[in-house]
Amino acid sequence: MIFRRVGSVAVNSVGRTTPMERKKPGPAGKGPRKQVAVRLPHELADAAQEYAAQRGMTFNDWVGEMLADLTGVPYQNQGALMTP
Repeated sequence: MIFRRVGSVAVNSVGRTTPMERKKPGPAGKGPRKQVAVRLPHELADAAQEYAAQRGMTFNDWVGEMLADLTGVPYQNQGALMTP
C-alpha cells in the first residue's frame, strides 16, 4: 500500500486517510529560519567550531549570537541540543 502525506494525515493508495503518528516531541520551534551557506578556510572553520564548543555552544548558536551583537537583531539560541 502506498502512502502520501497531505498536511497532518497520510492518504493511502485507496484514498483513505490515516493520522500521521508523531514520534516524540522535539524542542520548541524558534520560528522561521533561513539556511545560509558560508565557505571558510578549513583552519578558520575548525577554530570557530572549537571556540563555540569550548563555550558549550553549537556552532550555529555561536554564529547567531555574534551576528546578533553586530547587527542588533535579536537571536534566540537552541541551547540544549549541543552534541557531546
